[in-house]
Amino acid sequence: MKRTILVAFASATAVACGASRAVTTELDVTAFSKTMSKFYLTAELGTPGTADYRFFHADKAGHIHVYKYDDGVMETEWEVTTLGSRATSLIVADLYSDGKQKLATSSINGRLLIYDVASYQLEWENLQLRFVRVDHAAVANLDGDKQLEVVILADDNLFIFDSYNRSIQWSSTTKMPAKFVVIGNIDDDPQLEIVLNSGSIVDGRFYNIQFQTDQPFGDRIALADMTADGFADVVGEFPDRSLRIFDVWRGREVW
Repeated sequence: MKRTILVAFASATAVACGASRAVTTELDVTAFSKTMSKFYLTAELGTPGTADYRFFHADKAGHIHVYKYDDGVMETEWEVTTLGSRATSLIVADLYSDGKQKLATSSINGRLLIYDVASYQLEWENLQLRFVRVDHAAVANLDGDKQLEVVILADDNLFIFDSYNRSIQWSSTTKMPAKFVVIGNIDDDPQLEIVLNSGSIVDGRFYNIQFQTDQPFGDRIALADMTADGFADVVGEFPDRSLRIFDVWRGREVW
């Protein structure tokens, strides 16, 4: 049954709550997109305000919601209600570089799932690749081949997962406990770096530890050139809601 959402919400949590009721103000989908894309466990596909626009959101109850834009309102198009625990990552990407979008998600109870966005059919689950817990995951093309790699934080280890062959391409030989991962180029070499919120930075090509701090970067992190020197800095959010900026290129906290 379709359920209609007609207002812009104050937070990503409110999206899940708002899905169960209808209210009376038409949605400004451009403002919706600009705001909601900044929240954790959300993703977008298509052009805001057009029929191809989709908004994806995972809530604390372990449900994934997909909304479509239809005649001025956002309507629920599809839901996943079978994760069994809260989601820890939500990724919408062309994993195989074939023009077909996939939805990849992980959950705290150790599940990894890949869905085809066009059909919403489950394509793969880690039934043979078992984890007790998956804390977070992110995607990037680390090695220059056709498909994207999925970087997985699971059971206090770091795993590089080949999305096309659906196999582990590399795993850390020592424990690397972390709860959040981002990927980007933070220095002057051409390859990407894997940045863990625990304070470790792993070379995205050779998988060696490139940098390590004594203190974590934050509970959740993002990469942005905050110092305007041409290199991405690590922006961290902490449990007390404080924010810090770490200049990895110079090896120091700048704010």
